[in-house]
Amino acid sequence: MSETNKANTVAFHTKAVFEGDVETALRLYGGTPYCQHNPLIGDGVEGLRKFVAAMKANRPDAHGVIKRVFADGDYVVLHSHWHGLSDSPRGEAVVDIYRSENSKNRALGCHPAYPRYSCE
Repeated sequence: MSETNKANTVAFHTKAVFEGDVETALRLYGGTPYCQHNPLIGDGVEGLRKFVAAMKANRPDAHGVIKRVFADGDYVVLHSHWHGLSDSPRGEAVVDIYRSENSKNRALGCHPAYPRYSCE
């Protein structure tokens, strides 16, 4: 199941966050309830929609690449490298944690891996 969870999580994240097609990602790979634990993003599906729309509107050149994918049971962790989320020429390391239920994704949190935006 871990390999299926990894593949579905990568597909969900790519479609929703990188491509900005939240609706298709939710329809194909999203679970309910969709719980968001990042304090910078509103909870639920509507929070994800607003976050992605704001990111695309305010940082249209931002882009990320998944560098590593880890799975442990129902949990999948994505380590991505982003450029354009801030003015840093080095970019940002971001860790997203998902939990899958019946091969559908429920976000646990998107955690930028630098102290300025650390989550508790």
